[in-house]
Amino acid sequence: MKEKTTHPFFTYASRFTLGSMIYSICYWAKGISFDSQSDTFGFSGEANYTINFDNKPLTVKCTIVQTWLIDMLYLIICKCRNGKKEIEKAESLHLINLYNDYADKLDAEYLKDDDDAILYVMGFFGEQGRMQGPSIFFEEFSREKYILEEISHRVPSEKSFGLDIKKEFYNETHYTTDEYSALLLLIWSLFSKTMLVVNQKELDRIVKYTNPILSNENVMDVITKNSITIEEIRNSPLGRQVFYSKPIIKLGDDYIASNPYLLLALFTNSNYWVLRNKYRALNSQNFTNAFGYYYEIYLQEVLSNCLTKDCFQRIEEDLNEKRADWYIKLGNYDFFVEQKSSLSLLGIKHSHPDVKAMKKYMIDNWGEAIQQLNTTQKFYNKQNAIKIILVYEDYYKSKCLDELFRLHPELGNDNHFWLISINEFETLLQLCKSNPEMALQIIQEKDNIETKTSRNHNERELKQLFFKYNIEHNLYLREQGIYEQEFEGIRDMCH
Repeated sequence: MKEKTTHPFFTYASRFTLGSMIYSICYWAKGISFDSQSDTFGFSGEANYTINFDNKPLTVKCTIVQTWLIDMLYLIICKCRNGKKEIEKAESLHLINLYNDYADKLDAEYLKDDDDAILYVMGFFGEQGRMQGPSIFFEEFSREKYILEEISHRVPSEKSFGLDIKKEFYNETHYTTDEYSALLLLIWSLFSKTMLVVNQKELDRIVKYTNPILSNENVMDVITKNSITIEEIRNSPLGRQVFYSKPIIKLGDDYIASNPYLLLALFTNSNYWVLRNKYRALNSQNFTNAFGYYYEIYLQEVLSNCLTKDCFQRIEEDLNEKRADWYIKLGNYDFFVEQKSSLSLLGIKHSHPDVKAMKKYMIDNWGEAIQQLNTTQKFYNKQNAIKIILVYEDYYKSKCLDELFRLHPELGNDNHFWLISINEFETLLQLCKSNPEMALQIIQEKDNIETKTSRNHNERELKQLFFKYNIEHNLYLREQGIYEQEFEGIRDMCH
């Protein structure tokens, strides 16, 4: 949609200085992220303000949504004229209300295309779903750090692609992986709970840590490494998603976090992206190929820790046709599993997602997986087998898979395909070990929902079924000590 600068949001924003609007947006993002009264775990909140209307005071309620604040922040920086007045609290809430109206109209324009409407909705729900508290970020961090550091050491030298994860990470950052992660976790806590704005003077005045690694010098160094100026934001080809790669804004000598959840995302995948960016600059696939191999070894470990040897097997490769990765037998259910370790483009993870890029990602990754799963099922002659596309990210909904089949009916949908994340799969397999009856009950319910022509999409996701049975966290990471070893170890460094 072509932006209509005549919308009242743009007119009102033009009264205020850019710096004061940036501070106010970041202030509300921080405020609602730790609102103990919020039933959305910091994703959204409300605030009242009073304005004069027809020369009378009028109290108005403002709804504040994290993802819309990120959109608004980018728009304020890149697309709005600025004035000379410092924005006040009530004025900032009124500006947010005007932006909410603008965003509603923008969404309505995007949703006019019926063919893309569902994918568009799934895209922005994917980003919103992650901003429901920090636990999912900490779990992802634990798994990823374990894969990169523990699993990588088990790889035979001939399959290591010449990588030494810890050594290369230190060469890139001049910190160990533990040190860098502890500094980022500290920075998240600092911005989210203590200071809205960080600068060297205030840091030296307020913050003192006994751990020499967490020195103010190192804190400022890592803040600087992950910060971006206004001009760099305006010139970045990543658009609004630049805040994922550089979530801290530099304003003169001050640094301010664009959003607490973006700092969490940086912490979660920091070790991965440091090395991913290094090899991308070298035009090399070595790191992504190596990580895919580590991920395969990791899943084999998960299966071995949760199931007896007779319940699963690695499917042998065939020179003539591509097949899935794993065959699993749970009760009376046959499963074929195809792993996918590739991460989505930043443009997909967006409250206004790039639907064209989303379609390409789905057919390139899931389309190939569907063909491999169908081929494998035919080879094994297992009727009604459940075919799982196992994705690394906890981002996509099952409805996205329906859209892929709608766009490409030639792939063949027998309603026995599941799209699930490694987070969900770990929890299910750990449940098979600790409470097999409940696990089979959940599998049965999921299978029944998938095979119905009229599905309740809200109860279709495995995570929703887990919630139904009061399974609120990733059981596997905790039972195996990975969460304690990786995340809690880093957290304890910060105390």
